[in-house]
Amino acid sequence: MINKSNVDIAFDIVSASSKPIPFADLFAELCNVQEYDDAQRANKISDFYTSLLIDGRFINLGNNIWDLRSRYKSDISKIDVTEYYKEELEDQDSEELEEDLDEESKDDEESESEYEPEEIE
Repeated sequence: MINKSNVDIAFDIVSASSKPIPFADLFAELCNVQEYDDAQRANKISDFYTSLLIDGRFINLGNNIWDLRSRYKSDISKIDVTEYYKEELEDQDSEELEEDLDEESKDDEESESEYEPEEIE
């Protein structure tokens, strides 16, 4: 077993590869390097996946294919959520949307008017 974190070993594996790597292959290679048995593999897979998601050195290219973020222009690694929200808003009926906004506005006004600061002694 190597005395490095799993995500650091993954970084070495992906760095050595000339192309992006599917998660299953990356995890299998990590398990071989760390000499994990089946029970250890089952216990480590979710933590390893979470570590890849959190570590800023990696990027998921879709279909669970991973590579180093440094190999890509910054615009590919940014997620444009405006299209998602645009589609979601288009799906809602405009009257329904207005009603929702009115209700939220009323809720905000009510919660603001109920607020009374505590006196400090």
